[in-house]
Formats: sequence, structure tokens, C-alpha cells
Amino acid sequence: MGEEERDTPGVTRVQHIVLHGPADGRTMAAALRPAIERSRDAKGMATPACLVITPTVEQALAVADQARTLLDDDSHRVVPVSAVLRARRVLQAGPVAVVCGAPHDLLALRRDSAFNMDGLRSVVLVGLDELLADGADVTLQSLLSDSPVDAMRIATLDAETEATDAFIEAQMRRARRVNPLVQGDGHFTITPRYAVSTPQARAELLRAVLDEIDPPSVVVVANSDAGETDARRALARLGVTLNPETVNVTRHAHNSSASLVVLWESPAGVEALTEALAGHPANAVAFLLADEVPSFHRLTGGAAQPWTPTVRKDSIESRTRTLRTALRSTLANGGASASELSLLAPLLDSHDAIEIAAAALRLYEGARREAATLKTKAPLAGAAPMRGPRAAAAPLALMGEPSSSRQRVFLAVGRRDGVQVSDLVGAIANEAGVDGGRIGSVELYESHATVELDNADAARVVETMGDVELRNRRLGARIDERSGPSGAYNNDTRGRTGGGERSARGGFGKDRGDRPSRGGDRDRGGERTPRSARTFGPPRDRGERSDRGERGERPARPSFGGDRSERGERPARPSFGAERGERPAHPSFGAERGERPARPSFGADRGERSDRPARP
Repeated sequence: MGEEERDTPGVTRVQHIVLHGPADGRTMAAALRPAIERSRDAKGMATPACLVITPTVEQALAVADQARTLLDDDSHRVVPVSAVLRARRVLQAGPVAVVCGAPHDLLALRRDSAFNMDGLRSVVLVGLDELLADGADVTLQSLLSDSPVDAMRIATLDAETEATDAFIEAQMRRARRVNPLVQGDGHFTITPRYAVSTPQARAELLRAVLDEIDPPSVVVVANSDAGETDARRALARLGVTLNPETVNVTRHAHNSSASLVVLWESPAGVEALTEALAGHPANAVAFLLADEVPSFHRLTGGAAQPWTPTVRKDSIESRTRTLRTALRSTLANGGASASELSLLAPLLDSHDAIEIAAAALRLYEGARREAATLKTKAPLAGAAPMRGPRAAAAPLALMGEPSSSRQRVFLAVGRRDGVQVSDLVGAIANEAGVDGGRIGSVELYESHATVELDNADAARVVETMGDVELRNRRLGARIDERSGPSGAYNNDTRGRTGGGERSARGGFGKDRGDRPSRGGDRDRGGERTPRSARTFGPPRDRGERSDRGERGERPARPSFGGDRSERGERPARPSFGAERGERPAHPSFGAERGERPARPSFGADRGERSDRPARP
């Protein structure tokens, strides 16, 4: 006896199983049946007795339904893992018989000690080839390494690869291989057809089939009691009375001479399909789930065809006729030019002419769909929506009117990033598929760049180049909100109303016209506009100002603390708190001007300018 054939003391050897077939409901049921039978004795245990690993969460939910049907006992709890956090709380609520989920979710729960695998009786791997193709081999090995050595391992396999063979050899050594699905030879008197539906939509699908075919007699074949009940209810909903001669629902369709055979569920095997079609019906339609289509193709030997209603078929054929008519018209009007023929001629060395035409047709269909998609999209506005007075005064181009045919796209790269204009043009042509001839002016600044494009090209660039990097800098493409119809900045008006040129401002020392002197004796006729509040320095309070009276014939304007008398006869304008003397002229700041005394300073005598020391 070889070393690998020796029994380990205290360990019961189990036979692992590999089922060949697609991961559909039938194959899952066949894989679950032995695993569920081993789990029945584990009722009331705190740890799960069966662990089912599926490629997706949707398949985990389907497996959970299959497990509940096979257990047929509400006291056995089945938990599908669709979210790790919620599943952790559900698992802690009480004993669990079966746990189903994707490998990464199950491993996360296992690391959090959400469930214990010491009492595991069986492990089911649904779609082993899909699990390994998704890169879950390490996760599967981690889960299987924690399972007991006496736990049965069952795997479903659709396509054998080197990865599946290596995994089975390492984890399921000497597994028994079972092929429950026998492939048909495709020799049928009619072409079996199928329609994909859900169990809830089969009643509506039956109505569509009966309305389309309008058979004189029909037999509905079901595989289960539940399916037979649903089929009877669907016929009663249509007002159809069951009659063994014209309308019948049965589990076996032998010796049936009905004109139409409806397979309410996917047939169990080639024998069941052959039996249903033994009466040579005129039409046969099978109602399948989406994951049952591959197995049905195998049952029919590839002879199965989808069933399509006439309305939808006419629509498809109408589009095909339109395309063929357009091709014939092009060929009749001279076909391709010499340059186009020379372009395609080298392809004839390795491809047939019909293959080249089909490839060109695929390119045409793709371009047509892309053009239709662009038409349905609303054109991007030239700027963000404006509100308030700015929106009322903004030009139409800034408001994103459809009349603007070109826009500027802002790119967040510039000269300091080492980017050149050729780099931007190449990036737009390669990433967004915009031809270089359609790219307008490119303005490159220190920190950014702007590119002028048509509306459609601008929308495509913004959509495809938002996250593209150039020189390790994210482009961040967006519509330049400051651009007008052609993307210009409107003579650098920067959004000012009217956009005209500003008049030159006067500066210090410039001639400002024939303005009167600002001396103290000027005429201040007219009303004075309110003075704006100070925007600098600490706030100051001047108090209330006294009434200044009439400006025209008042005798004199009072000074700060003294009577100024009439302007013509007063001897001199007083200073701040001191008499200026008899001279009417305006005093200077400390300098002697003729006969008047020196103007006093604010609180101290400043003396003659010549006597003062130099200002530091």
C-alpha cells in the first residue's frame, strides 16, 4: 500500500466529488444534495455544517434558496452573505446549518471569528473555474485549510484548465468526477427554441407565446409540483380551460400530439427533452433562467435558437434591410474610390473580402451608435449658471447659448510642468480621439493651458480627460468659464459690463482740467454728497454737525471756534484757535509772508525754518 493510500488513525476518509457542468440551478442542486444530507444531523449545532462558496453574491442567494428547498425544514437556518457587517450580526443570532457567500466575504467573516468551522461536514465550491479565474485561489486555500480534514469537498466545474487541475490535485485529491449532463446530438424534427425569463414573469411570457403562435392545441410540461401549479394558474389567468385534447399541463409529455409544447422549466436531461418532443409538435419553446441557457444548448447539441416575437423581429429585419439598401446604393453609384481600394488591398492577403466588409460594417455601426449617443447628450454650457445682476449683464456667449459653436477647455498643466503645445495636441488626439485638424488655438500659460474646440469635441475632451495625467500632472479638463463664443477673453474686459475701454485715470501731477483752486476761500455751492464711511483706521465720531444755513448770502462761514465775518472785509482767516492778524491772505506753514506774523503751530512755537535743525 502506498503512503498516500494509508488511513490516518482516527480520521474517516471521505470521497470528494467534482461535477462537470455550468453553474446553473440544476448543477447547484446536484452539488448541494449530498452536502445537505450530511448536514441534517447537525441540527442545533452552534457552528455551520455546510459552507458554500460562490463566485458572486447573486449565486449565493440562489444557492440559499436551493438549500432551503432541499432541507425542507424551517428549523435549519440558511444564511446567504450579501454584506459582511450585517451577516456578522445574523450569524451571532443563533445556530446556522448552511452559510453561502463569495470567498472574500467568507474569509473576512472567518478572520473576525463570526463563525466556527470546527463542526463543518461539507464544503461546496460552485463554479470552481470561475473562482480561480477571478484570482480567488489564495482565498480558497485559506478557507479550506481551516476546514476539518473529514469534511467532504464538492466542486462544480464547467471548463477544465491547468489551474483547475492543479487545484483539484492539491485540495481534492482522487476526487470522483461526475458528468450529470449528457450532451445531445442535436437530431430533432424541429428546432427547439427558448426564451429567457424569471419565474415571476413566466405567466406573461406564456401569454406572449400563445398570442404570437396561436396554436390549436398546447401542452405545458413542468418538472416540479410548484412549476405545475404555476402553469395551471397562468392558464387560468388567461381564461383558458384545461382539456386533455387541446390544453393540458403535465409532468410527462409522452404520446402528446399537441401543436405547441411549452417547457415551463428547463428539462432535466436529454431524455426529458426527447420525450417532450416525441409527439412531433410544430413548435417547442422552453422557458429558461439566464444561467440555464448554456446547459440547454448542450442538451440540444447546439441546435437551440432564441424565440423572438414578430414585432421585435420585424424591427431588426427592417434595420438590416435599410443597411443593405444603403450598401447596394453605394456600390451602384461607383462604390469605393481608387485610394480606398488601395487602402484595403493589403488586407486581402490574410483575410477574405467578406471578413473585411464585416469589419468595416462593425466600425460603421460603432460610429453610428457613438453619434447617436452624442446627439442625446445636452451640449455643455460655456460657463456655470450666473445669477443676479451679473447674469443680466453677461453676454450670451458666457451664458452657454446653443449659438456658440466653439468653446475653450481648461487644462491644469502649464509651462512650469514642462508641457509643450505638441504634448497637449497629442494627448487630446490620442485620449479623446479628436483629430488634430479640429483642434483650434492652444494657449499655454505658466500654470495652465486653454484649448479651443467645437462643442462636441469639447464635451468629449471633458468627459474622457478629466483624470488623464500628463507629465505626472492630472489634466482636470473642464470648460473654461471665462471664455466667450470663441473662447477669447473679450479684450480682457474680465466680465465688466459693456466690455469697453476705460478712460485714462489721472495721476499725481497730471492736468485735470480747469478746476478751481482748493483754497479756503473757494465757493462750495451746491449740495454735498454724503461722505462714505472710512475703510481704514479706528472708527471716529465727529458728533452732529450744526446747520450751515443758506450758502448764497450768509455773512461768513464760521471757522472752527470763531466768527469769520464776511469774506470780503474780514482782516484775516483765523487759525485753529488763534488770531491770524490783519492780513487776509492764507498763511503759510511757518514761513513769513510779508507783514503778517508767523502762523502758530499746534500747541508749540516752531520758530523760523532757518532756526530749526535739519529733519532727520
